[in-house]
Amino acid sequence: MKTLFCSIGVSVLLLIPVTVFAESNSAGIPNNQIWFSKNTFYAGEIIKVYTLVYNSSPYQFSGEMELRDNTRVLGKQKFTVGPSGTSVVIAIPWQVTLGGHDLNMYMKNSVFTENGNIVSSGGVVDVQSGKVELF
Repeated sequence: MKTLFCSIGVSVLLLIPVTVFAESNSAGIPNNQIWFSKNTFYAGEIIKVYTLVYNSSPYQFSGEMELRDNTRVLGKQKFTVGPSGTSVVIAIPWQVTLGGHDLNMYMKNSVFTENGNIVSSGGVVDVQSGKVELF
């Protein structure tokens, strides 16, 4: 009986990583990955807001990144990420304004292509990074 429980326990532990990796996206934005060109900034300054886009698929990945304050678009940047484990840093300038801000990066119109032909446009759609609240 003890051997049976040990076998079941080991089997469950071996299956956990498979489940975790099977649910990860092949391309997108890591959660909570927004950072700024400066640690301290004030209203009126223009800073850059950064995020990372990764692609572990065998296809080229492209789309458009939007910097948003809640639902208001503050800036846009088109991107293209090569295949097989490539990543790029996206930088969008933002003129800081007074008041509270709920910033996030929002990816849209993304497609996977191979030799200029669209392979898929439905895999990574409207992905949002974690929000950063500023006051």
